[in-house]
Amino acid sequence: MDSLCNYETVNDVAEDAIVLAINFILLNDSQLYSTPQTAISGGIMFSQSNLWVVQLAVTANFSSSAYTLSATPYITTVANTYNLNSIPLGFPAKFYIRVKLAPNSTSPLALNISTSDDALSICDIRLVRVGDGYPCIDSSAKVKRIFGTDQILGVNKQASIDIGIVDNVGVDTLVQSSSFDSNTIELELVTKLTPDATKAPNNSNHTVNVLLKYGPNYGSSLNTTATVTATTNTTFTSAYTLSSTSLTGNISVLSITGSEDPVADENFTYIVKSETKRVVLSIDTGVNSTSQLSVTVSTPLNLPNVMEILYIGLLDKGDNVLCVTQAHTTTTYQPRNVGGLYTDIGEIKLGYVCNTGTNTVNSSANRIRIESLVRLLDSATVAVGSNVSVTFTVNSNNQSILVQTLSLTVGDASNYATVYLSNATIKNGTYLNTTENTITVPIAGFRTLPLVFTVIPFTSSKVTFDAVMPYNTSAIMTIMDVKFVSSGKNLPNMALAQNSFQVTKSSAYNSSQITKYEAELGVISNGGQSYRYGFNQSSDDDTFTVEVTLQMADHPTATNTKPYIASFGIHVANVVLILDVTILVQRNGTENLIFNVSSLLNTTTSTSTNVEIETTIALSNSSRAEAQNAVLNIFLPPYVSFVDAFVQTEKRNILAISKNNGTLALQFGTIFFTDAFCVKIKLEPNNTYRVPLGISGLNTVMSYQLVGDTNTIKDVSGSLDYVNFTIDTTPDAGIACNTGPLGLQSGQIKTCQLTTSDDSIVGHEVNQGRYGNAGWSPFVHAGQVSQERYFQVYFGNKTVVTKILLQQNITGAKLKTLKLKYSDDGLAWIYYNNNDINPNLFNSTQELLVPSPQVHRYIRLIIYDLVNNTEMGFFSFELIGCSISTDKPADVCSEVIVPAIKLPDFSRRSFLWTSAVLYVCDSVQGKKGVEQKCFSSIDDVTWMELDPRVGSILGYDSAETRVFAVSSNGLHYMSTLNGIDWFTSVPSDVNKAKVLPTFKSATKVSVDGNSALNVDIPDTQFIDSPYGATNDGIKKQSGTWKLIFSWNTAYCCP
Repeated sequence: MDSLCNYETVNDVAEDAIVLAINFILLNDSQLYSTPQTAISGGIMFSQSNLWVVQLAVTANFSSSAYTLSATPYITTVANTYNLNSIPLGFPAKFYIRVKLAPNSTSPLALNISTSDDALSICDIRLVRVGDGYPCIDSSAKVKRIFGTDQILGVNKQASIDIGIVDNVGVDTLVQSSSFDSNTIELELVTKLTPDATKAPNNSNHTVNVLLKYGPNYGSSLNTTATVTATTNTTFTSAYTLSSTSLTGNISVLSITGSEDPVADENFTYIVKSETKRVVLSIDTGVNSTSQLSVTVSTPLNLPNVMEILYIGLLDKGDNVLCVTQAHTTTTYQPRNVGGLYTDIGEIKLGYVCNTGTNTVNSSANRIRIESLVRLLDSATVAVGSNVSVTFTVNSNNQSILVQTLSLTVGDASNYATVYLSNATIKNGTYLNTTENTITVPIAGFRTLPLVFTVIPFTSSKVTFDAVMPYNTSAIMTIMDVKFVSSGKNLPNMALAQNSFQVTKSSAYNSSQITKYEAELGVISNGGQSYRYGFNQSSDDDTFTVEVTLQMADHPTATNTKPYIASFGIHVANVVLILDVTILVQRNGTENLIFNVSSLLNTTTSTSTNVEIETTIALSNSSRAEAQNAVLNIFLPPYVSFVDAFVQTEKRNILAISKNNGTLALQFGTIFFTDAFCVKIKLEPNNTYRVPLGISGLNTVMSYQLVGDTNTIKDVSGSLDYVNFTIDTTPDAGIACNTGPLGLQSGQIKTCQLTTSDDSIVGHEVNQGRYGNAGWSPFVHAGQVSQERYFQVYFGNKTVVTKILLQQNITGAKLKTLKLKYSDDGLAWIYYNNNDINPNLFNSTQELLVPSPQVHRYIRLIIYDLVNNTEMGFFSFELIGCSISTDKPADVCSEVIVPAIKLPDFSRRSFLWTSAVLYVCDSVQGKKGVEQKCFSSIDDVTWMELDPRVGSILGYDSAETRVFAVSSNGLHYMSTLNGIDWFTSVPSDVNKAKVLPTFKSATKVSVDGNSALNVDIPDTQFIDSPYGATNDGIKKQSGTWKLIFSWNTAYCCP
C-alpha cells in the first residue's frame, strides 16, 4: 500500500482505521470432515521491523443452515444466435441463461437442460461470465457437464451442469431483468435444429426446458424455457464459409481391427487385392466458428474400377464441436459414371459445425475425425509395386477448402499376413452353419446344401474353403457344383469374385467323380461397416453363403439308410472351422440303368477310305443306377474293317477290345453318373469282301448298343442305334434280273411280310394297302409325327424297286410327298437323299418312278406329307422291280421282324384331370422316330415333363391317389403316387384298380381324323371338366375355352 500518513485531524478511532474486505471460499477438502476447524491468518507491517498479526478461526458448517437466501433467485434466457430471429434448419441456436442471486445469498446451483422435441438436440452448456458479486467463481475454469443421449435418435436430449456452492458478496440490489449486472451468473446453451424439414417445418417453434435447482440439497427449483423458431431460408449462411487458411487436417491409416496403431504384422503402407483399409481424415476446426461442412472421399480418377468406397462416417469429435453428431449427418455413395458397378465417391454432410471454444486447453477439442473404409478390388488391373490413392476433400458451403490424398502401394497377396486382435470374436456366436445337419439323398439324387460361413469382424486374412466327400474304391458322393451365391454387406461380393478364386478339384481315384474341392478365396477383409452408424445391422452382415451341390453315387456299399459324413471347412483369420453333415443313403432297390449314347461322323477328317466315328457315352439324366462291366457292342457290315478305337476324354480309357465276326466289343468297366466321354472309332474298307451288284457303300450303317450290369441286374441293354457313313466297296459281278410286279396285288407277297405304322384306321389296315383294294389309311396327326406313317414290305431276297404303282382317293387327304427308307435287317434303316417322290395330286392312279433304286431286303413307303394332315387318306400300292439274290428263307414269315404288340390301353394321345393335377400325353417326333412324351401341371402354366418311360395316361384311383399309365413302348403298365417317381405295375393290379368305384379313366383323344376334334369348342366325348381336347390341343374352360397345351410339340407348351 506504499507509505501511509495519519494526520490525526480528528480525534476519532474510526477515522484511524483502514478496512480491507477479503473474500475467500472454503474448499470441499476431505480433512474438514475430520477436523472442521481451520484458521485464516493476516498481518500488516507498519515499520521495517514491526508486524501486527491477526488470526480468524473458521469452522466448516456442513449443515443446510449454512445456505442463506435473502431473496428468491431469478433465471431467464436470452437468444444469442447472430441476431437471428429464426434459425435455419441444421443450424446451431445459442442462448444465454442468466441466473441472479440477491446479495448476501449463499446456495448450491445446478442447471438441468432437456427437450422432448425430436427436431431439437442439445450440443453444449458452459459457464461464460459472472458479475462482480461472485469473486470466488472462476468463469474460465471448466465446469463438469453431463449429457444424456437418446439411444434411438443418437443425439443429446438432456444436459446438466453443477456450478456448486455460490456466494453473492455484492451490495447491489437484485433486479429481476434479463440484463447482465453484478448479481448475474451467465451460461451459454447451444442447441441445434434438425436438417429434416418434415420435423421442423418453416416457422415452427421448438422448446428447450431449463430447470434451475438451488437451496439446501438442491431442493428448490425454478423453470424457464428457450424457444427456437425454424426457418427454411438459408441465404444468410454463405457468410459462414470457412477459408482454406482457417481449416487444417491430415490423413492417416488406422488398424482395421479398430485400434489406432497397427497390430502385429499389419502394414499401413501396402494394400493387396480385395483388402480393405481404414483411412481417417482429421480436421481441426476454427475456434468459435460456425460453418457448413461436407467431406468426400474418392477413388483414383485416372484408375477406374480399381477401388471402391465402402463407408464414410464420423469417427469422433472434440469437446468444442459437440453439435456434430451422427444423427445430423447424411451420407451418400455413388459411382463416378452413371451405371458404374462400384462406389467411387462417398460423401458425408456434417451440416453446420459449431465450435464453441469451451475447451481452450486441449487442441484436440477442435478436432473432427472422418473415417472411411476403402477396398482394392480383386479384379483391379494394377501391378504389384504400383500406387493407388484415396482423396479426401473438405467443402464449406460447396466450396473446396481442403484436399488431402493418401497413396498406398499395391502389395503381393501371396505374402499377406493375417490381421486380427487376439480376442476377436464373431457377433452372433456361429461361425458356420447349414439348414440341415442330417439329410437323406437317394441314389443318383442331387442335393444342394446351403452353407453359411462367418468372417470375423474387424479382421483381414487369406481365406480358404474346402469340401470333402466320402469314398470307398470309388466315390460314395460326388461334388457336382459349388457356387458362392451371396455375401453380407461387410464382405466383398463373393458371387462376382468367384471367377477369380483359385479352385482345385480332385478325385480320390482319378476319375470323373470329384471328391474334394478346394478354393483359395484370396484376401477377405471385414471392416465391420454395418456396425457403424447409419446401417441396419444384421447377423448376416459378416457371412457368405456357399451352395454345394452333391450327387449320391451308386456304390455297392451304399446301402439304404447308411450314414456318411460330408465335411466342409474354412480357414479364416486365426481359426480353422469344420462342419460335418450326416447324409443318409436312400436305396429302394428299383434303381434303373438308362444309357445315353450317340454317334456322329466326323465329316472333317473322314474320307471314303478312312472313316472316323465319334461316339459319346454317358448315363441318361433319368438313370438311377451306374453301369458296371459296361461294353459297347458295335455291328459292322462285312465290307467294313475296324482299325482302332480310343477315348478322347481324360480319366477314361478302354479296358479291352474284342472282335467276333462282325461284332466289335469295347469294354469300359464302370460308367459313373458323372461320366461323359467320347470314343473315336476308326474304320476302313474291307477290300477282301465283294459286295453284290447294286450295293454301294453310300449311307453304310454302323449299329451300336451299350450293355452293362447294375448292382442287382445283369445285362441291361441300351437302345440299338446307328450312324451312317460312306465308304468304298469292292463290287461283285452281281445277278441280272428282269423287273416286274413283286406280288402285292397277286398275293405273292404274304401278309406276314407286310407291316404298317401303329394306329391304322379300323377297316383300312395293312391288307387294304394291296393294289386294287380299298386302301390302307394311316393315323391322322398334324405334327411331325405324321412323317413316321409308313407301309413296309419284307422281300426276303435282296430286291431292287424301280417303280411304285399308287392308288389314292383324291377326295380325301392327298399324298404330296412319298419318302423311301431301306434296311437289310428290319432294325437299322437308311434314307437316301434325292430319292423322294412327289405324286400328282389330281390322279387317283399313277405310276411313280424311283429316282435312285437301291438293293435291300426291306422297303418302307413313308407318307411324309399330305395336302391336309387332319383328314384320312387311303392308299394302295404295287411295287415294280426284281430280286437280285436267291437266299430268301424257305419260311419267309419266320424271318420277318415283327413289332411288339402294344397293350390295348395304350393311346397316342390322352389326358386326365385328378382334381389337383392335369396329365397330358402325346406322340412327338424324336431322333429315333416316334416318341411318347407326357407332362403334368398344377397351374396350367408351369409344365413338368414326366419320366421318359411313361407314354400314355390310363387313369386315376382317388382312394389311393395313384395314377396309372402305360409305358412309352406300350408294353408295360406303370403307376405313381406323387407324379414324379414311376414304377412298373403288374397287369393284375391295374385290372383290379380299373373296376374300383374310385377309379377314373383318362380321356383318349383319337388320331383317326374324327371330325368332332376339328372344332373350336371341345366335343363332350373329349371333355374331362374343366378341360377338353380338340385338334389344336388341350383347352380349359374359364368363361371361354382357352388353349393351354398344344399338340405337335416336343417341348410343351404355349
